[in-house]
Formats: sequence, C-alpha cells, structure tokens
Amino acid sequence: LGAQPIRFAQARGWINDDFDPEIYIAWLTGMVNARTIIELNGTHPKSAEWDKIAMRAICAVLGIPEPKKVKGVKN
Repeated sequence: LGAQPIRFAQARGWINDDFDPEIYIAWLTGMVNARTIIELNGTHPKSAEWDKIAMRAICAVLGIPEPKKVKGVKN
C-alpha cells in the first residue's frame, strides 16, 4: 500500500524509476525505526546530524535534489 505513491511519482517522472517501491518502503520503515531507537531516552544530542544524513540518503535514493535551506529555519 505504501508503495503506491512511489509508483505514481515514478510514472510521472518525478523520481527515479530504477528501484523497487516495495523495498524502498521497507528501507524507509527501517530508517523511521532507527530514529525512534535513538530517542528512546529523550531527544538525542545529535538528532540534527541524524536528520541531515537521513534527508541526504532519502533524496539520493529517490534521485531528487535535497530541499533548499529556508532562511531562518533550522534544519
């Protein structure tokens, strides 16, 4: 079910079509679970660094550019 939006975006040419959407969703679930684990005892002191790596990885896998930084907003 979660792969349907990915297939839709692939059909439109918005993201790369050279990977399996079902496997991507499984991988993404692992990323979300990893984030949950580092915060079991509260906010992790390096959560911002984790976010940067996760964002880069997701964008690289999807074949899309990383979001532009917005002035005044911390990423």
